[in-house]
Amino acid sequence: MRDIRENGTSKMSLTRLFKLAIDALFSFSSLPIRICVVLGLIGIIASLIGGSVVVIKKMNGEAILGWTSVMLSIYFLGSVQLFFLGVIGEYIHRIFVESQNRPLYIVNKFYE
Repeated sequence: MRDIRENGTSKMSLTRLFKLAIDALFSFSSLPIRICVVLGLIGIIASLIGGSVVVIKKMNGEAILGWTSVMLSIYFLGSVQLFFLGVIGEYIHRIFVESQNRPLYIVNKFYE
């Protein structure tokens, strides 16, 4: 049900082009998966640094009571989940690439 113009080209809307670009990005690349892994690691490190700052402030008596431990635990667990989601995604991407049965190399010329 494509709309073909008189010159033979199809009419493409901006949303359709955007959907094609997103499909190309997620279909052939492991970049979004690796971004998840990196953001998860950054979040874990930031949560650990934040936790150490909270402990130091608690020892000095400057800590804000109540919400800091809850928020840091939520950020830490969310970052751990994001990291492991990226790890699982990387395994699934490697399985997908392996299941395509593409040759490791293409022979250009045979010699006898």
